[in-house]
Amino acid sequence: MMRGVVFKIGIAILAALFLFMALPHTVLAYDYTLMDGNVRLPIAKPYEHIFTINTVSSGESAGDTLNNATGIFMNSAGHLFVADTGNNRIVKFSVSGQTLGVYSGPPESPLSGPQGVWADEMGNMFIADTGNRRILHLDSQGLFVEEYGRPEGIFEPNFIFDPTKVAVTSSGYIYALKGTRILKIDAYNVFQGEIGQARVGFHFIDFFRRAIYNESQLIQIGRRVPVECTNFILDDYDMVWATTRDSTFGELKRFNAVGESIYHGYAEAGWLRTLRDRYMGALLNPANIFGERMAYGNIVQYPDFRDIAVDKNQIVYALCNAENRIYQYDREGRIISSFGNDWMRPDVRTGQFRGPSGIVVDNDGNIYVLDRILNNIQVYAPTEFTHTVHRALANYYDGDYEAAHLSWEGVLQIDGSYPLAHQGIGLALYKQERYQESMAAFRRAGDFAGYSRAFTRYRHEMFRENFLWVVFGAASIAAAIYFILIKMKRSADKAVDLMYEGGKKGLGPVNMLRASYAALFCPSRLFESVKRHRNRLIYWPSAILLVLMIVARTYQIYGTHYALWMINPRTASLFGQIGQLMAPVISFVIMHFAITSIVGGEAKFGEIFVATAYSTIPYTLFTFLLVLASPLLGHGEQGLMWVFIYAGSGWMYLLYLRNINLLNDYSPKKTIIVAVLVIAGILLAWISLLLGMTLTNQLIEFFAGIFRELRFSLWR
Repeated sequence: MMRGVVFKIGIAILAALFLFMALPHTVLAYDYTLMDGNVRLPIAKPYEHIFTINTVSSGESAGDTLNNATGIFMNSAGHLFVADTGNNRIVKFSVSGQTLGVYSGPPESPLSGPQGVWADEMGNMFIADTGNRRILHLDSQGLFVEEYGRPEGIFEPNFIFDPTKVAVTSSGYIYALKGTRILKIDAYNVFQGEIGQARVGFHFIDFFRRAIYNESQLIQIGRRVPVECTNFILDDYDMVWATTRDSTFGELKRFNAVGESIYHGYAEAGWLRTLRDRYMGALLNPANIFGERMAYGNIVQYPDFRDIAVDKNQIVYALCNAENRIYQYDREGRIISSFGNDWMRPDVRTGQFRGPSGIVVDNDGNIYVLDRILNNIQVYAPTEFTHTVHRALANYYDGDYEAAHLSWEGVLQIDGSYPLAHQGIGLALYKQERYQESMAAFRRAGDFAGYSRAFTRYRHEMFRENFLWVVFGAASIAAAIYFILIKMKRSADKAVDLMYEGGKKGLGPVNMLRASYAALFCPSRLFESVKRHRNRLIYWPSAILLVLMIVARTYQIYGTHYALWMINPRTASLFGQIGQLMAPVISFVIMHFAITSIVGGEAKFGEIFVATAYSTIPYTLFTFLLVLASPLLGHGEQGLMWVFIYAGSGWMYLLYLRNINLLNDYSPKKTIIVAVLVIAGILLAWISLLLGMTLTNQLIEFFAGIFRELRFSLWR
């Protein structure tokens, strides 16, 4: 009796331990790139601060500072134009910081809170004069040319034209940012349409609302609108680049002529991507997301990009206001670097931003960052590291793969762990059809997609060159599996017969382990044997089966072919994974016993434990087989991998259901009812345990706070 009580207490402690191990852990790091979408990897210093433009250096405004400046633009002549919003003016600077002009608009209608400016090569300016609800056109001397008020052709009665950004195409069309919308206007101030409206995804809640709400209710709750576009620019090809708050399809966009984003977007949308990122990790592309998601408890802070710049090589510079950082991406959306403020490392950082509001880049790669709080323009020059990275990218996109390879090797001499260099080498080798070397480079870069492409081509070549050996090997493996299964079935039948008879040998540890195969071939007879001898069972063979389950999961994490990784073993918590695996199993044993004791069940705790351990055999076997077969599979066969996973897990759950039925002599209907109660009980127990842990932690923090206050009072 005492042994049984101790055994149950031990199982309960194990369940709590496994659940605690399953809780997530996070790690933060300063100037860096990102690996696997969310892991910070420090890199060589990307930019050096050159100088800062703090004041207007000439004219009547000499000595003045900027005031809440919100827009900056560099024209093709290399001059800087700043929308000095708080001072109601436009200030023109040279790249060295010399003031070339200060423009406040016509005396009879001066600027009011301008937030954006665009200028052509000659210095003619188009200004988003937000306070005056117009676009103002001034010549290079600041003299009035024309103005554009509310465009014709907009039939919204409450529409207010208060543009915050403006740009002009080579053909004379004007683009203006108005709230969430990028408007296209011709030279005659006629509305020509909108550019780049983000998609509004389908929501089941909206579907049901439309089905049951009346018209007044629908008007009251309002309609969902596309995400907000926060800024935009035009590149040298008149393509619109925009920053948005579209965390579903991608915050950074490049729109084509029909308004569709052709820049790197997120592979999945909404809840599907959220589930993948949470439970699988962002594995398929190291540049899977733009910026970073910062989790504060249950609240996730998404990146707040406020401006964007694109250089002559299509390198993208995205200014993130929430983190006061600059994220740099190549033309395919892969992250190059990130630098700026980091509250964790105030002593080691490039960039001292407080309220960055605008960014531009010149033809030499120098970055100019406008800060509306510090009221200055900070200028940064690329280091040799960044120059070499940009040169390697330019070589690759120009089709000079050998030169790209050499340039990336030069990057690695500066920073040997830089992942984009390994990825670039992998791409160059792939283009040269050196697939095996390409695979190695992609793996060092953590690029699953690149590795999978190279592996698929390499496997195709190997199969083609060794076709007869492949066919012979496949036939041999199939025959071996067939004969092994026959032998396993015979062994299982013999073992379960001995176990059913109940002799000393039949209930011995070796035979109980051999009988585990019967879970695959004759589970009913296996569970009947467990029930028949419920008072004579030994438990440590069942514990061995659970250990094998843990070994199988560990082998899956660390032994699965790279192309099929579901969890990155470099960042995976082994204890957390074991906890997630074992917590449901142990919880099922406890709750099965608790529920069936209440509703007239016959099963004892020990036999439930043994039967549950036997039920894990399909999962363990399928997991081992999956890992053994994984070196032959690429990412394209990931569906087959999921078939194996779901087959093993589904079989295990069916065996759970069967042992509830047989161990307790329940009818099918009662079995289903009890199974539902067991699941509900497990969920309730987990919620209660987590709530208890949370309350306990808060109680500890409360008493710790009281202790600190008392200690402080006594010390003072």
